[in-house]
Amino acid sequence: MGSDRGRLARLVAADAELRGAYEAVFGEIPKVDAPDKILAQTGKALAAYERTLVSADSEFDRFAAALASGDAGAQARYPEAAKRGLALFVGKANCRLCHAGPLFSDGEFHNVGVPTLDKSPPRDAGRYAAIETVRNDPFNGAGAYSDDPKGARAGELAMLARTSDLWGDQGQFATLRDVLHYYSTLEGTVPAGHHGEQVIKPLHLTDGEIDDLLAFLETLNGAEIPSELRSAPASPR
Repeated sequence: MGSDRGRLARLVAADAELRGAYEAVFGEIPKVDAPDKILAQTGKALAAYERTLVSADSEFDRFAAALASGDAGAQARYPEAAKRGLALFVGKANCRLCHAGPLFSDGEFHNVGVPTLDKSPPRDAGRYAAIETVRNDPFNGAGAYSDDPKGARAGELAMLARTSDLWGDQGQFATLRDVLHYYSTLEGTVPAGHHGEQVIKPLHLTDGEIDDLLAFLETLNGAEIPSELRSAPASPR
């Protein structure tokens, strides 16, 4: 972080272990005075590693499996507050409208009118500005360093719409409870114009209902990532 492609190329080329790992996968390392390919290949390696960091075996996963198998004993072990929260999630709160499927997401960007930190009009362009950056990036899915420049990811670039509702946020809420409070009240909401989310309405949750929703959401935390994926390998693979 906070570095540049030239420094990265020199680091990989000069470190025997990093160079060995790079060349074991990508072949002979290019000259460091042309660092773009090194940056691209290193990025692919990092992305491949990140795909192994899969969260699984959450408390909710076990509950869902118990429901599917009819295991009443396992179902009973799921916290009662979380069960009430789940009922709210799919019922009164209607969170599933956007948070559906195995990833609890529709995979879309939504401007939900979150107020800015200093309560001023939105200034952080967020996704709105990033779309042009992605389209013009030589490292994007259609670029010279892509492994599949005519594939699905490259095709998605043409579908990126740059509209006014794509302005971003600043990480305003410190806790998940803060997020639930916002959805309950829409306190301080910033209208996103006629392109804003029309489905967002105050939920008017009680404190107890917020507690239950929070209890449910906390059961979505998966088991700890295996230790071998959280430490450097002993040698290049």
